Amino acid sequence: MSQFLQNEPSKSLNFLLYAQQKAPNDQSITQLVELVKRTFPNESSEILDARLNLIDQKLQKALEKIYSGEYMVAAKECQEVLDLEPENPLALTRLGSVYYAMGQVKQAREYWKQALEQDPKNDVLKSFMNQTGAEADRAPSQALTYKVQKGDTLMTIAERIYKRRDLWRKLYEANRSYLKNPYQLTVGQVLVLPPGAVNASVKE
Repeated sequence: MSQFLQNEPSKSLNFLLYAQQKAPNDQSITQLVELVKRTFPNESSEILDARLNLIDQKLQKALEKIYSGEYMVAAKECQEVLDLEPENPLALTRLGSVYYAMGQVKQAREYWKQALEQDPKNDVLKSFMNQTGAEADRAPSQALTYKVQKGDTLMTIAERIYKRRDLWRKLYEANRSYLKNPYQLTVGQVLVLPPGAVNASVKE
């Protein structure tokens, strides 16, 4: 409900639907879900089907976005799963795959390592780690997502990540579908970091 009160209906729905699936007989949660949907009718369209497992839906969407090359959206879906289940091995694996597809091998291996800790018998993950060891030594490192901290603005985030305050507009464009107001961020909100901004900072 704190997300709802902070005008973050999408995130509020994520948490409430997750809670509803954990406790399907709790009518108070169902009422809260309906309250958020009534208050923000346009947001509920992002939820594919409240009767299906929210985690599975988001992981499936992440996989589809990886295959279609929409890596930023895939990263955001994985991160939202990890907000709900921080040790979800499939979310960690797919987030690693997103980073690998973007050429960020070091970051990919970090997530695959975490996934392997949760699923130590996963031979696919072991193969990923074995095959990418040499690549990681020469690969650059760049985050794809950023979790908003207290006091953050798009301008201060751009300065922290890219060393250029003027790149806040690129951040806004990359997150426009998730941001109702570019001047109002919510603590804990996940933003994607556009590659265009990364390229623009190379001049520095």
